[in-house]
Amino acid sequence: MENMSGVPLGRNLALWRTADLEATPESVLANAADEFQLLQTDRPGLGFSRDTCWLRLDVTNPGERRTWLLEFATPSLDYIDIYRIDANAVTHLYRGGDHVPFDERTFAYRNAVAELTAPAQSTIHYLIRVRTTGALNLFLRAWDREAFQQAVVREQIAEGLYFGIMLAMLIYNLFVYFGVHEISYLYYSVFLVFFILMQLAVNGMGYQYLWSAWPGFSD
Repeated sequence: MENMSGVPLGRNLALWRTADLEATPESVLANAADEFQLLQTDRPGLGFSRDTCWLRLDVTNPGERRTWLLEFATPSLDYIDIYRIDANAVTHLYRGGDHVPFDERTFAYRNAVAELTAPAQSTIHYLIRVRTTGALNLFLRAWDREAFQQAVVREQIAEGLYFGIMLAMLIYNLFVYFGVHEISYLYYSVFLVFFILMQLAVNGMGYQYLWSAWPGFSD
């Protein structure tokens, strides 16, 4: 667990899929523990499915106790639950996803991010449940808090420049339309409005800044 700066975790994940929406961590461990399959890519993409995905992740910390961040780098996942599996108990650690109200998130960020603790010289077993009606892209990354915060700042600067340029283009075309009354400028302005909204929905920034009170609007 050293130098975690957006480390992809795909190859460390084992997956089991089921159509049973009522499955619990206890029932999964009791009945499907041997059916998990290791994923073979850093960015697993499973297409469109209404199956519930269960992921198993084992994290070894050979050093001192530390806190780390687990990022689900796909903003469109509907529901995410993280459980810690101990010898005698299953503990629910985190609930997230874009169908969960934004103000319930631990981090005010477009992607779901869970803060987890690894005791000194230990191996922690996690079970993760993911449900979504969109694309099942299971791109998970591990971060140190400082590295994550620095990456978010850089990302926000880049996103701000991009959407600032798009907004400037929209305003320019509206001014031209009202000046010359050429209908093509109005059509282009309408196109830009829908394009910007689509981009905001896809990358999760719309959920973060505009419609956080309406979970699921990004669908």
